[in-house]
Amino acid sequence: SLVEALGETRRVEAAAPLMTLIDDPDSDVRWSVARGFGLIQSKKSLSPLLKMLNDSDPNVRSSAAVSLGHLGFEEAIDPLISALQDSETKVVDSVAAALTEIGSPQVREKLQRLFPTLDVSLKETVRHILDEIHARYPMVL
Repeated sequence: SLVEALGETRRVEAAAPLMTLIDDPDSDVRWSVARGFGLIQSKKSLSPLLKMLNDSDPNVRSSAAVSLGHLGFEEAIDPLISALQDSETKVVDSVAAALTEIGSPQVREKLQRLFPTLDVSLKETVRHILDEIHARYPMVL
C-alpha cells in the first residue's frame, strides 16, 4: 500500500504524511501507519506510536507495540509496561516482544520492581520477558 511504501522509504520526511492518517476510520490504514512509523528510525515516530498504543483496534495496538520495540526508545518503556494490562492476548504478546527487544537494564529493573504487584497470569508473562532478556542480553543485570 501507499502508506507502507511511505514507511519503507525510512525517511523522516515520511512522518508528516503518515501523521495525517493516524486517525483514519479504516483500521487497516492505521495498522499500516503504525508499521510505517516503526520503519522510520526517528523520534518523530515516538509520539504517534504511543497514541496508537491506545487505538480502539487491537491489531493497531499490536502493530504500534512492535514498532516501538523496533525503535527501542527508552521513552516507550513505561507506556509499553502499562500496555501489558491490555485485554487482548495478541496485544500483550506484541508488548512483551517489544519490551524484550528493547531489553535495556531499565526494562528489567522496572519489571522486577512491578513483579510482586502483578496477578498470576501477568507474572508469567513478565517472567517470560525477563528470561528472554537475560537469554538475549546476558550482560543486562
